Amino acid sequence: MSCGVLAGAGPVWNRAKVPPGASVAVFGCGGVGLNTIQAARLVGAAKIIAVDVLPKKLEWAQEFGASHVVDASRDDPVARVQAIAGGGGVDYAFEVVGTQRTIEQALLSTHRGGMAVVIGISPAGTRLSIDPMLLVQQRILTGSSFGAGHQRTDVPMLIDLFMDGTYKLRELISRRIAARRDQPRLRPPAAGQGQAQRDRLRLTARPPPLDGSTKAETEGRVFLTATLIRGRFALRACILHYGTSEADIGVLVATVREVGARLAA
Repeated sequence: MSCGVLAGAGPVWNRAKVPPGASVAVFGCGGVGLNTIQAARLVGAAKIIAVDVLPKKLEWAQEFGASHVVDASRDDPVARVQAIAGGGGVDYAFEVVGTQRTIEQALLSTHRGGMAVVIGISPAGTRLSIDPMLLVQQRILTGSSFGAGHQRTDVPMLIDLFMDGTYKLRELISRRIAARRDQPRLRPPAAGQGQAQRDRLRLTARPPPLDGSTKAETEGRVFLTATLIRGRFALRACILHYGTSEADIGVLVATVREVGARLAA
């Protein structure tokens, strides 16, 4: 919740404070960008333009609320966004990729006085080349980390929206994979397939009895979120249920690390 979901949705209402009727462009429609798109939908953005190079991700974008899509592998994304938005560009552009090119494109796609918000994490050493006149024309280039808000209040709000049926979370899971401690190494999808929004791995760990007896073992359930980032899996783990002892938790954490090492290898 606090990583992919809040990181994508939070900038819409915390950093940019997008008002109803605004025009929005989202560069990058993976697991984080889809949350940016549906947050823009929730605040009442009039035009939500999704930009990506993979047709499958553009399909997802429309399912999550994009009103227009731009295939950046075929068209100039800046020219297309400006043409769709009218008035010289969008009010707000969100960059959810983390490359020099997409950050610069996001800024260029805004009109005078518009705002570009960088959400994507760039590789170390990334530098931008920006015409200062863009800033003189009162465009704003800013960024956001973990949704630019407060997890203590924003996460419960997102959960309430999900429970009300307003916010899509289940739809973010593109596949479920059962994982065991003795399972052979798992591999991410081939690079460029773009078939994963968020992969959810269910792993059941059964810690040994702590009192030496043969009582039924305590079952813990760990949910891993595996996201393909630059050809490798990035992992997030959440222990949803476990025994009350610290030893039980320790066994579960060790199991998560084992599976994580296999995925990242």
